[in-house]
Amino acid sequence: MSRSRSAAPHYYPAWVYSVREDYTRRNMAIYDRQVEQISARCREINPDYSALHPAEQYKIWKQAREDLGIS
Repeated sequence: MSRSRSAAPHYYPAWVYSVREDYTRRNMAIYDRQVEQISARCREINPDYSALHPAEQYKIWKQAREDLGIS
């Protein structure tokens, strides 16, 4: 999987990584899917999510995770 040099670096939490590359790739896909779902839910909660103060964004992010059952 190659990434464009112009793309921003993408960081993953520690739980994503495994000594087995196939597990790492699977976990990356799971994490990416969760982030997409949470982001979509944030925009449902508040369409102006991106323009909010970071403290307000964090509250909405937490609510979206709770709504989706993602811990």
